[in-house]
Amino acid sequence: MPGVIRATLLLVFWLGVPASVSAQTAVKNVRDFDPALLAGKTCYETFSNGRDCPNCVGAAVVRFSVRDELLIEHFWRSYGADVYRRMTAVVADPNTLPDLAGFRDYGEDTLLTVVGNAIHGQRADRYSWDGTYQPGGRIFGSNSLGASFTGICRPTPSP
Repeated sequence: MPGVIRATLLLVFWLGVPASVSAQTAVKNVRDFDPALLAGKTCYETFSNGRDCPNCVGAAVVRFSVRDELLIEHFWRSYGADVYRRMTAVVADPNTLPDLAGFRDYGEDTLLTVVGNAIHGQRADRYSWDGTYQPGGRIFGSNSLGASFTGICRPTPSP
């Protein structure tokens, strides 16, 4: 019997622990953070740069998923005080989902890094954002357009 146990331990050592035992999926662009906190989540955000102009306030939606060992984001954005007001209600009420009509779909992006609870999104069009993931699925941060944002992340709704 000790020989069987020794052989099993050697096999596990050489082949690695089975995937079902693993606590996390290895994700190349995530370090010191559980990617499950974002993967499969959609974050609803309001933003403002503090000025009074049509494009100074608005809302964004970021959907996270894991593909090819990378955490990726899918990004939508819309501007205006009305959009900001509607998304504020979504952020405040977990039973409300946003209507993405009028939001521009910027597509998926893989230029995303997460270290600890710090998230950096860098799009190919040079738009970038930096956020901090907080307990309870909240993200606070700012973007390269000079706007600050606050958002809540929830499980991505089924289509």
